[in-house]
Amino acid sequence: MAVEKDLIMLVDEMNHKLRTDGEKHICMASVEVKGKSVFDRTVSLRSVSKDHGLAGVRLGYALGANKLMNRLGISSFIFATCFNIDELAQNIVAIALTKTPQPYYEDQLKRLRSHVKLVKDLATQYNKSLEYEALRTSDPAGGMFLLLEFVGVRGKYYNGIKLESDITLGELLVRQNNNAGVAFLPASCAGFDESDLKFRLSLSSPKDQLQLGMQRVLDFLLCVK
Repeated sequence: MAVEKDLIMLVDEMNHKLRTDGEKHICMASVEVKGKSVFDRTVSLRSVSKDHGLAGVRLGYALGANKLMNRLGISSFIFATCFNIDELAQNIVAIALTKTPQPYYEDQLKRLRSHVKLVKDLATQYNKSLEYEALRTSDPAGGMFLLLEFVGVRGKYYNGIKLESDITLGELLVRQNNNAGVAFLPASCAGFDESDLKFRLSLSSPKDQLQLGMQRVLDFLLCVK
């Protein structure tokens, strides 16, 4: 369609180095349509926050053909300039992009995949012990996050408070046990319906922290009526 309509494609490839599903990432710019490359009409958007674990740098970048990038100009990406990117940050990113060895990515992938399995196995174990499907996990294709859905608690109560919103549920999860709970980012912040009771779980946390967080989730679920 992009070729037929002569469209420019802006492609989200933030996790192109972190495919946790075992599949190989295919860069859109490498695709051919009827024997013709779409490289000249593709802008690939990437981020060192994900691939290199440099979230504090707050810097992403765009790749594309010189002619296309010069035509678009920086004004087309003004939405991405809300952070002050100083010279030090730019130098750090330049080093990360050119000097990072392949074993680094392999180690990151191995860790993320093991953390996906850990969370999914614990969710399955909790559902079995609770004798109902309290939690449901997503199958992320890549990246550092997994969606954890409190599917079985919707409409139930925790300390007299009805669980209908991910914001409410998130606040309760944090405050349980005298504020020794667990913090999740409510998925409604990313466009999901708050009544879905979905949360974004960071897979980049250390294994022991993930285990502790999931144990606190179980402690919470045991108090849901």
